[in-house]
Amino acid sequence: MKFTIYSVLLVLFCISCKGKNENPFGIDENRNKETRIADFVDNKIWNQWTSYYKQKDSNFSINKFKFLKKDTLIVSKGTIFGVFDKEFDSIYLPFLRFNPAEKKYIDLDSYQWTLDGNNEIVMDVDQEVALVNLEDKTIHRIAFRGALQWVEDAFWENDNCVVLLENSNENRLRFSEINFITKTINVYEHDATLEKKPDYFMHKLYLENLNVKQSK
Repeated sequence: MKFTIYSVLLVLFCISCKGKNENPFGIDENRNKETRIADFVDNKIWNQWTSYYKQKDSNFSINKFKFLKKDTLIVSKGTIFGVFDKEFDSIYLPFLRFNPAEKKYIDLDSYQWTLDGNNEIVMDVDQEVALVNLEDKTIHRIAFRGALQWVEDAFWENDNCVVLLENSNENRLRFSEINFITKTINVYEHDATLEKKPDYFMHKLYLENLNVKQSK
């Protein structure tokens, strides 16, 4: 009888360990994804981004986002100018994403593009995603992207959590939820490749009535 009890306990222990190894962060992936998207439904930028891809590609669905991984947030010194610097170009103002308290904002654009003398966009392959604190006038880099992956837009869930909306050269959309308190990043990826390669960047400029020319 004792042998039977010990055998059962051993089996249960092994199952428990196996589950922990498969999900080391203790995340209920499907519930977490559904909860996150449910929280986004009233957000203007989320709806703007998802509506754009719904119109452009039949493969897109918000239900196709799956939990991909959990990362640690790495913060370093930013290189862009803040709105409090005299060198800041006001052309980027419409694209700054402020937190609800309006004490911080995310800048996706200052590092990546500018306008030349002919009002044409000059793009840089690299992109710095910067967190700017208006209270202490500090600028920190929270992400850095390149030709293979880029951030198209961003919004705040609350004063300490921001969501980056991303695309890649493989036409795989994803969103990264950054928590500045826990310094963690939950990444969710669209499990279907888009058939087309839309230009959300130009769409974003169009929505802000920015009259610019796309460089040839």
